[in-house]
Amino acid sequence: MTPAEAFEHWGRRAAFCPRFRWSPGMLAIVPPANDGATGYTVRISEGSGPVNSARAFPDLADAATLGALLGLVREEWGALAFPDPSFGGWNVRGARVPQGLGVNLGICETTEAGALVAALELAALPSFP
Repeated sequence: MTPAEAFEHWGRRAAFCPRFRWSPGMLAIVPPANDGATGYTVRISEGSGPVNSARAFPDLADAATLGALLGLVREEWGALAFPDPSFGGWNVRGARVPQGLGVNLGICETTEAGALVAALELAALPSFP
């Protein structure tokens, strides 16, 4: 998988995650439609509301979008959650659960974006916060 394909893969997974939401500063990719409509990108601004396309996904190659995704992960896992490039992959560490315990989420992905999306997906499971 090329880096561009990986960013698209994780961006599409993020958009599908129940805990994902569009935040100001994110860059959205809206791919071309089957009816011939052209694709485009749009920067989400304060008060602009969500992207009005079910095809849209976040551009995780964009630093501002990746930072906003980290913000969503911290809302779910606590302010101390952070991606950590160690042990041959990206992990999410320092997360805090409601009981106040620090945990390693057990996530190890090949990219920072992948680790953050996996942490957001994990938060959506019924047995987690």
